[in-house]
Amino acid sequence: MDSNLISISKIFTEKLLRIPDYQRGYAWTKKETSEFWNDLAYLENDKNHYVGVLTLEDVPDENIALWIEDHWIIRSKSYHPSYIVDGQQRITTIVILIQCIIEEIKSRGDNIELNYTDISDIRKKYIFEEKSKTSCRSYIFGYDKDNPSYEFLKRKIFMEDSVNSVNIENTIYTQNLSSAKNFFIDKLKSMSVEEIEVTYKKVTQHLLFNIYSLDEEIDTYVAFETMNNRGKPLSHLELLKNRLIYLTTKIDEDDEHKSSLRHSINECWKAMYHFLGRDMSKRLDDDTFLYHHSTVFFKDLLAADANTDLEDSPRAQIFGIDLSKEEYHDFRNFDHVYYHTNNKSMLLDDIFSAKPINDETRHHVISIDAINGYVKNLKKSVEIWYYIHNPSQSNFDVEISEWILKIIKLTGWQSTRIILLEVLSNHYNEKNDVIFFLKNLERLMFIHTMLYRFHMIESSTFIPLALHLKRSKNLKDCSAKIKTQADLLIKNDYVGFKQNFKDGDFYNWPGIKYFLYQYEYKLKSEVRSERSKLSWDEFHKSENDKDFKTIEHIYPQKPNRTYWAELYKGLSIKQKKQLRNTLGNLVALSHGKNASLSNKPFPEKKKDYKNGCYSEIALTEYDNWGKIEIQKRSVELMYFMDMHWELGFCPQGIIKDKSKREAFYLDFLNLNF
Repeated sequence: MDSNLISISKIFTEKLLRIPDYQRGYAWTKKETSEFWNDLAYLENDKNHYVGVLTLEDVPDENIALWIEDHWIIRSKSYHPSYIVDGQQRITTIVILIQCIIEEIKSRGDNIELNYTDISDIRKKYIFEEKSKTSCRSYIFGYDKDNPSYEFLKRKIFMEDSVNSVNIENTIYTQNLSSAKNFFIDKLKSMSVEEIEVTYKKVTQHLLFNIYSLDEEIDTYVAFETMNNRGKPLSHLELLKNRLIYLTTKIDEDDEHKSSLRHSINECWKAMYHFLGRDMSKRLDDDTFLYHHSTVFFKDLLAADANTDLEDSPRAQIFGIDLSKEEYHDFRNFDHVYYHTNNKSMLLDDIFSAKPINDETRHHVISIDAINGYVKNLKKSVEIWYYIHNPSQSNFDVEISEWILKIIKLTGWQSTRIILLEVLSNHYNEKNDVIFFLKNLERLMFIHTMLYRFHMIESSTFIPLALHLKRSKNLKDCSAKIKTQADLLIKNDYVGFKQNFKDGDFYNWPGIKYFLYQYEYKLKSEVRSERSKLSWDEFHKSENDKDFKTIEHIYPQKPNRTYWAELYKGLSIKQKKQLRNTLGNLVALSHGKNASLSNKPFPEKKKDYKNGCYSEIALTEYDNWGKIEIQKRSVELMYFMDMHWELGFCPQGIIKDKSKREAFYLDFLNLNF
C-alpha cells in the first residue's frame, strides 16, 4: 500500500470521492463535531494537525459506467474516481464546513474573496464542477446513489436543485448531516471575514491525512470492518450490511444476479434507516430490532448459556408448549444475551460469518436465495416494527391500532414485541383473529402487573409462542394459549395479588395509570361522547414530577384542613393511610395540578372536577367524601376491573369473597356488602 501525508487541498485535486454503498452514513453527532471544531480553533496559525487515515480504493470500471453524469469530467478532465474506505466521517465534516464557509461569505456581500480566491472557484474545487454551457454537474464529493444520503447531501447540505429531490430519505444519518451544518453555520455567524479566512486556511492546508490506496489483492469489505472499528464503533446494522454485500461478491453466480441482490440489500437498508430513524425524537435502536427479528427468523440457532439455572425435570412448559430442557435453556438465555452482554450477534459470528462460502463449519447455507429471502423479510419486518411502536401512523385496521396502543401503555410491554412482530408481519389480513389475539395479550399483561407488580414478564417468555405460531400458522390457537395462561395466573397466583397490595397501596402500583385511563374510557363510552378529555401523553409524562400530579388522592395525603379531620375522626393512622391509597380514593386528572392544591375540602374540589375529565365529573355526584364514599367507589372500580379483564372476583357485582375484600382493604370499615 502507498502512503504519504497530504492536505485537503491536495486531496481534492482532480479526484471524485464517493462513499460506497456498503459504508454507513454520517455517524458523527454534536460531540464529535464539537471536538473537531475545538481542534481547529486551538490549532496555531501555520501549524499542521494530523487528522488521521484516509483510505481510498479505485472505483471498478463497471461502477464508473453507471456514473453517467460524471463521464464528462472523468473522460475529458481525467478526474480520478475513488471510493473512501476509511476516513469518511472526517472528510464529510470538512466538506460540510467548507460549504458553510461558502454560504456565510456569500451572505456578507458580493465580490468577497477568501484568501484571494473567488468563492465560485472554492465551490468548483470542493463541491461541484459544472460542464460549460450546460446544467450538467459533477459533485466532487458524495455518496453512491444507493445510499439514502445521496440526494439529501445535494439538496439539503449543498443547497442544489435535484430532479430526484422528491425521493429524499430522512434517517438518523441525514439528521446528523443537518446537525453538523447547523453547528458550523452558528459558529461562523459570529466570526469576521478575516477569522473565517484563517479557519478556511487551517481546514484546507493544515489538516493532514495519512493517505492509503488499497491494492487489488486487499479485500475491501474486510478492510472496511477493521478500519471503521477504530473510530466510532460500527453498529451491528452497519456491519451486517457490509457483510451481506461482501458475501454477494463471493457467491458463485452470474453478475446480473449478484447485482440484483446487491440492489435488494441497499433498498432494504434504505427502508431500515428510514423506519428506525423516522421519529428522531425516539429513534428505534438498531440492535434491538435485529435481535428480535433474527431470534424468530433463525429459530434453530439460539446460543445456550451454561450459567442459566434449570429445573431438574427433563421438560418445561411455557404457554402450554412442551419444551425440551435445552430449548427452555436457550429461550431463557435470550434476555441474558440481549440485556447483559456486549457479544457480537449470532448474525455476524455464525450465520453471516466471513468464513469462505463453502466452509463446512458454517451454521447456515449462504446462497443468493438465502440472502435474498432474509433481506426481503427484514425489509417487511422493519416497517411492522415501526408501526408496533407507532400504531397511530400505521395502515392497520383502526381497532387493531387501538389495541396495540393499549398494550404499549402497559408497563413492561416491550417484552411482547417479539410475538407482536410475528403476528402483525404474517397475520395482518386476519382482522378478527388479530383483534382477539391482542385482547388476550393485553389482558395477560394487565393481570401480570397486578400479580407481580414490579417483576415484568421477560422477553424470552414469548419466544416459544412466536416460534410455535411461525410453525403452526394458527393464530387462534396462539390466542387460546395466552388466555389459558392468564386464567392460570389468576387461579394459581391470586395470593400474589394480596401480597403485592399490602397496606392498600394502589397509588404506587405500576398499572394504576393504565387502569384509571381505561376507566376514563369506560365513562366516556357511557355518555356516548366522541370527545376525549384525558390525554395519555400528559397523564403519563408527569409520573416523575413530585409536585405536579395527574392522579389525585381525593382524601388527601396531607389532610391538614378541619373538614378532613372531622370527617375521618376515630380512625387509626394505619386505617387513614389505607383509605388514602386504596383504589376508590384515586382519580385521574385531565390536567396535572400542584400537589398542594389537593388538600382543599371536597366541596371546593367539586368546583374543579366539574371542568375536568369524565372521571372527575363523576365525582360531582357526591356531596361529601368520607369512608362510605371511598368504599362505594372502590367497589365500583373493582367491579369494572373484574368485568373488563375477566378476573372472576365478583360475578354478580358483589364482592362476597372476604379475602378479595381484604385485598382492597375494605373490610375494616365494618360496612355491609
